[in-house]
Amino acid sequence: MNDLNIIYTANQNVWEIDLSKILTYTLVIYNLTDETINDLDIEINIPNETEYICNSLKLNGCCYEPYSISKMYISKILPHENIIITLDVKIKDYEYPSSVNSFVNINYLKNQYCKSISYDEGTWDSPRAYVEVNCESPIKSNTKSELLCIPVTFKELYIRHEIDKSVVQVGEILEYKYIIRNNSNLSINEVLLENLSNSQIEFIRDSLYINGINISNNNFRKGIYIGFIEAKKTVLVTFKAVVRKIKSLNAVSTKGVLSFFYQGEYTYGRLPNKMESNEVVLDLCPNISKSLNVFKVIEKVPSIRKIDQIIDVFNYDINITSTKMLSQSYSSGKTLLLSGCINGRVTYNSEININDYHEDKMYVIEYNIPFKIDILVPEDFNEEVQILPSVQFIDASVIDDEKIYLNSIVNIDLIKN
Repeated sequence: MNDLNIIYTANQNVWEIDLSKILTYTLVIYNLTDETINDLDIEINIPNETEYICNSLKLNGCCYEPYSISKMYISKILPHENIIITLDVKIKDYEYPSSVNSFVNINYLKNQYCKSISYDEGTWDSPRAYVEVNCESPIKSNTKSELLCIPVTFKELYIRHEIDKSVVQVGEILEYKYIIRNNSNLSINEVLLENLSNSQIEFIRDSLYINGINISNNNFRKGIYIGFIEAKKTVLVTFKAVVRKIKSLNAVSTKGVLSFFYQGEYTYGRLPNKMESNEVVLDLCPNISKSLNVFKVIEKVPSIRKIDQIIDVFNYDINITSTKMLSQSYSSGKTLLLSGCINGRVTYNSEININDYHEDKMYVIEYNIPFKIDILVPEDFNEEVQILPSVQFIDASVIDDEKIYLNSIVNIDLIKN
């Protein structure tokens, strides 16, 4: 019959590193005998891939920090008593193992009782006698736990997006690159890559390559199907596309979204895991750019008090009201006539003192600054040219109590469709 019963467990059947970087071991030692067991030397074999987290050891719920975690000493365990030991470990580095193994070895002393009987011949005047002698001697014993093996899984994906240019214009061909690295020790399947852009992109047929292999007849509208990526493997995805329409006045941006399932995940009725790449931003390269200085004097409403000080000036919209393309007879090229306006508002305050009464109120004046500009463009430009107006600068100053002077610089960028 065993003197001690050892139950050695961990708080996770599978150690998922991405969810928890800490593994907690629990050791329960039962004294199954009717005798006190003394001088327990407990050796917890911590996996080589892990390290003990200082101050995490607890004995029966109380903090207990031994000289060495592998050489714990417990003076005694009373009959039919148990002790509980818990401790935390973490992975030493990022080279995660496939599993961690641990066991417990205990050396202890148990008293052994001996009984002997001797026969005394006696003397002529004493009878014969039997003498019973009892003695107690400690015996060294040892017991071990079963090997505790915890599988380790870690999920780490890397996706990097690159484009071969930093400046783009409509009609230009771009080469897209995605680097997908599965650093996990689990494979991923049903991998689908979606390319998202704030502009209209037309993919070039048969330009898709996955790890250098041409993939033809791919339906880009549903994404790029990659399928299966083994653990510790890298996939390179490249393709080409044409920028057909710009939807932003500032820049073209793209990024990738990866959908996938980890090995062993139940896929039926389950939403896939999602991961986004970095965002690549391309500056717009207008075919033609021109700046125009516009100004206007605005007057306040007569019923409003005099203008004392400008608080702020806002432009919240710039509109192109008319366009007209004219051919030039004296030279090659065309002239684009543009009309537009800047809409906004000016805030100012007005102070007045009447019979020791001081009034300080803020007022708003709406403004509209019209402008016209003619731009010389190449012969191949047409009426469908894309016009990107923007306000580079606007300022306001007080002329007198009734008038405000507004000055602005307007940028006109033209992109040929």
